[in-house]
Amino acid sequence: MDAGLIITGPAFLAGGGEMGERIRRHDWRSTPLGAPEGWPAPLQTAVGLILAAPQPMMIWWGQALVQIYNDGYAHILGPRHPEALGQPAEACWAERWPLMDLAVRRAMAGHGGPVGETQDLAPIYDAAAPGQVGGVMAIRRPTPPAPSRADAIIAAISEGCVVLDRDLIITEINPEGLRMDGRPASEIVGRRYSEAWPALVGSPLEGAYKQVRETASPVYLQHHYVDARHDAWLEVRLYPVQDGVAFLFRDVTSAKRAADALRESEGRLRLAQEAGGVGAYDWNLKTGELYASDVAKRLWGMAPDFPLTLDYAVSLIHPEDRPNSMPVTDRPLEEMVGQAEYRILRADTGEVRWMSRHVEIVRDEEGRPERVVGAITDITDRKRLMEHQQLLINELNHRVKNTLATVQSILNQTLRRGHSPEELKALFTSRLLALSAAHDVLTKANWERAALCDIVTGALTPFQGPELPRVRITGPQVLLAPNVALAIAMALHELATNAAKYGALSNAAGVVALEWTFGGAERPVLELVWREQDGPAVTPPATRGFGSRLLQQGLAGELGSPAELDFRPEGLVCRMRTAHVLEAAG
Repeated sequence: MDAGLIITGPAFLAGGGEMGERIRRHDWRSTPLGAPEGWPAPLQTAVGLILAAPQPMMIWWGQALVQIYNDGYAHILGPRHPEALGQPAEACWAERWPLMDLAVRRAMAGHGGPVGETQDLAPIYDAAAPGQVGGVMAIRRPTPPAPSRADAIIAAISEGCVVLDRDLIITEINPEGLRMDGRPASEIVGRRYSEAWPALVGSPLEGAYKQVRETASPVYLQHHYVDARHDAWLEVRLYPVQDGVAFLFRDVTSAKRAADALRESEGRLRLAQEAGGVGAYDWNLKTGELYASDVAKRLWGMAPDFPLTLDYAVSLIHPEDRPNSMPVTDRPLEEMVGQAEYRILRADTGEVRWMSRHVEIVRDEEGRPERVVGAITDITDRKRLMEHQQLLINELNHRVKNTLATVQSILNQTLRRGHSPEELKALFTSRLLALSAAHDVLTKANWERAALCDIVTGALTPFQGPELPRVRITGPQVLLAPNVALAIAMALHELATNAAKYGALSNAAGVVALEWTFGGAERPVLELVWREQDGPAVTPPATRGFGSRLLQQGLAGELGSPAELDFRPEGLVCRMRTAHVLEAAG
């Protein structure tokens, strides 16, 4: 749990992954470049640039064209790597040098430009010799960017997913979307939606695209898509994204046809047995009898033999959702036909669950309503995912607002003790890098598992003292599921930021003790206790900000219970508990 981060070598050599480490360890004194501390300013700037760049880049410097490159270019070099580092270009590329020499020398003369279809060369001017070129930077193109976490999530979605930009041009389509469409991405991506899918022109889905783009509000609908190759009912959910629209879609043709058949049928619904996981119910308007399939009763928290009545079924619906969720006699039945989403309170546990239901009216020979039939599915996981996504968006907005305050606090703590300018620069830089590591922890939602000590260290490193630790940490090794790890990282970062702004970390004397335990007979429980002391006197806040809402509401969904906040005069105490732990880590 080392809270410090030590950077060696000149600041411009910081970071850069494997090649950053190799460059820092390389014996440059044995090359024409000499020690990095004496490199010309343009070369230092260029090296710092390529170490921070995601795309493959290489520098050839001096008359010997000594090579320096980043991780991306290391993969291009293949077996030439790692000996190519610090090696003259001609020696490295001996068999290809006759083809490369003219372009490189042209760039050294101040004339950059493309080399074939894969690379650009740009001259680097030497400030010590105005107008003279000191070296050449090679930038590989085109190089597809490494998939982001968002790209990985989109690719893993089991439903089709398409992203459109502000002009409704297709920028992404995931593998499932390509499978459903039946064409390669090259025939879809980069085209306007009306070119890729002409059958959408003038359709309700086209109107939904524009509605989401203009109102920034999500839209749900079912759409019957028909063209020369397809005839399918799609369930579509459209969401606003930055500068565009994203929509998820799945083929519900079978369910739609089943519902159509049910409207014509006189028999009781068997949709749950056919579709799997879908409950069916049938309300006889003449007798008042309500039939529900075993699956429907299970979704409501009842045994198969439970004597269900309409009044009892309605009583399970959340009071806030009841008026718009189920057809009842005080509203025209026609208003209730179609799709609706609502919450229920399970009969057995009282747990709040989200349901999606589709209702149709069965009429007699004279067209009078005779029965109401419906199908229900549990969509709680989907709803929680949407709420979690919104929480992450809110957290991102909040984090941007707090970043400058956090950096200012870190600088103030660094300046409290006397340091030379060099020490101050190194210490402040290490803290900023630690803050960056904590932010990285907050975004790693695709982990398979995470050690609690790593989460704690990543979140709290930026807030430790320059000499003695400001946050004292004790607890056993525990492995967490990804969602729990992310929730705890967010909570600790919020507590530490608040402590740095207002609490025990806002002065020179305050400290924080973070301790966690893990145990229990039947179902082990992880309990974390955050305790502040020796800071400014604490008074309970008059209003709840985002941090309090995050701790008391946002954690409940992932940890199973909200955090407990005790604003004691001597310092804030926060308790967090969860039984959602993978295992103890030995």
